[in-house]
Amino acid sequence: TFPHGSLTVRALTPTDDAEAEVLVRLLASSFSEDVRWAPAQRYAQLLAFVIRRYLYERRGLAPHAAVLVGFYKPAAAEEGDEGEGDGDEGEMACTAEVSLDAVGAPGAPPPPTPPLEFPYICNMTVKTSLRR
Repeated sequence: TFPHGSLTVRALTPTDDAEAEVLVRLLASSFSEDVRWAPAQRYAQLLAFVIRRYLYERRGLAPHAAVLVGFYKPAAAEEGDEGEGDGDEGEMACTAEVSLDAVGAPGAPPPPTPPLEFPYICNMTVKTSLRR
């Protein structure tokens, strides 16, 4: 919890299909924002397809790997939600994938190849409007 709001981080579960789709869009937009050689929107669509398939495979690897998602709720929204009991976590703000061992390791990490027996963090991003 911060003066400006709160951040809740948790693991994405295999049943979080709606949140997985939001996560796909977050990762695709983040990974395509610096592309200069192709129309970013078309590249983002291709990335979304690839990321969707990748996430589907990765979500089932617990306890060997976890896709972490962070939800941000501004302080003003928290005050307005008191007493409503809707349990809304806020907007998806960030993500990171953590592989904890060789079973959870990604199939083709970029070089240099990390040791498979140690934790590895990848696919980390923060929503553009929430970066600072």
